[in-house]
Amino acid sequence: MKKPLAIFWDMDGTLTNSEPLWEEATYFLSEILGKRLPPEQRQLTVGSTFENTLRICAEAAGVELTEEDFPKYQALTFNKTRELFAERLEVFPGIQNLLTQLK
Repeated sequence: MKKPLAIFWDMDGTLTNSEPLWEEATYFLSEILGKRLPPEQRQLTVGSTFENTLRICAEAAGVELTEEDFPKYQALTFNKTRELFAERLEVFPGIQNLLTQLK
């Protein structure tokens, strides 16, 4: 059997289900901005860029953003996401073995 030259996949839904943790991080961001997103607005952020998610959260909170706000809120949100991933992210069964075999 030939070795593959490369393997491509999307992490979420293939290796793990990280969406519930991203959801927590998005709610965290919206609360920092002053108003927790309603679930229907949160749904608009699924699979979106951080820039779009920040815009949705800011609009919901009635906050006008400046260019300087983006890196600040991105750092806060990504740090929260890293914490959540470190605490609770679980890979799907068999993934660890697959990654070991691919190494």
